[in-house]
Amino acid sequence: MEDRENGKIDYTQEEKDLMKEQYSKLSDDWKHFNNIIWGIPSVAIAIMTGVIVVAYSPGADGWPRITTLAVGSLFLFALTIELIKKRLHMNAISYLLNDLQVGLGIPKDFTFPLGTTSSEIEDTIERSIKRGEAFPNYAKERPPDFRDALFRAFRKSYARKYLTYATFVAAVAVAVLTVIEIAVMISKYSLQG
Repeated sequence: MEDRENGKIDYTQEEKDLMKEQYSKLSDDWKHFNNIIWGIPSVAIAIMTGVIVVAYSPGADGWPRITTLAVGSLFLFALTIELIKKRLHMNAISYLLNDLQVGLGIPKDFTFPLGTTSSEIEDTIERSIKRGEAFPNYAKERPPDFRDALFRAFRKSYARKYLTYATFVAAVAVAVLTVIEIAVMISKYSLQG
């Protein structure tokens, strides 16, 4: 089944085909989770906006406002948990993909997903230029946003982490509003009674 020569495993063609099929399915799963992750903050923003509009509409005072804010906060915390869960799935898939890449002999420069850092990409481009495989003006042909710090920060894999934090902060903000409204209601009733 496998022969070890110079530390490498020699896979049969059937095994390589199965690995390629696995690789393809895992890549599709990774892309699916990535799409979901980028959609969750949109849902969180819509929920937060709707909760605040409904909670602070005329006539919604006291318990209806507190209930609306509390339920909205719970939804936002649930979305934060879902976002973390999807990120954990993506990390597990990334590790499996990296193992398959090694088995298939895919060079490190072409790892999926987001396996190379900006400096590794730059080094690869420089080596390609020196070998005559790429044109020296390649860097000039890149989009103007390539060098922008904010653009580069959100291109990296940790941009998903920012989305998780933003969703969590929205949940905390709505929870804080809930607590403030409870305090306001308690102070109103204590002044009246």
